[in-house]
Amino acid sequence: SIHRIATMRNLGVAMSEFPITLDTARAAVSCGLPTILGAPNVLRGKSQSGSMRAIDAIRAGVASCLCSDYQPSTLIAAAFAVAAQTELTLPQALALVTANPADACGLSDRGRIAAGQRADLVAVAQVGALPLISYTWSAGRLVFSTHYPSARLP
Repeated sequence: SIHRIATMRNLGVAMSEFPITLDTARAAVSCGLPTILGAPNVLRGKSQSGSMRAIDAIRAGVASCLCSDYQPSTLIAAAFAVAAQTELTLPQALALVTANPADACGLSDRGRIAAGQRADLVAVAQVGALPLISYTWSAGRLVFSTHYPSARLP
């Protein structure tokens, strides 16, 4: 409930995970809490538990972050889906899975491409209709690479 959000904020809660309604998400944002929704919810088009649709919260401007929830590969696909289904640009949609979560967690050295940052980066290939990670760098060091047949840059 909206009153519970304010109470939790007063107790020191720093984030609102999976707000169940738009009103709850709006209350969290008004209390200064970043809101976290599931990337699988974006891709499925609905919540698996009957709560609000993440895309509706994003369109309403009350979604700060997307998390992988139970499926890590959904992060990049959800960011591209958000850019396709909303008025957000691709960089704004990608911030839902990069800069915004880093900021929400107080990790000021990551989440964006800029001088002095950790250089945690991914390269994305378009494989059929799916954007998939093809390279990953952690702190500037290549830690993952793969090649997808018939992949192209999105």
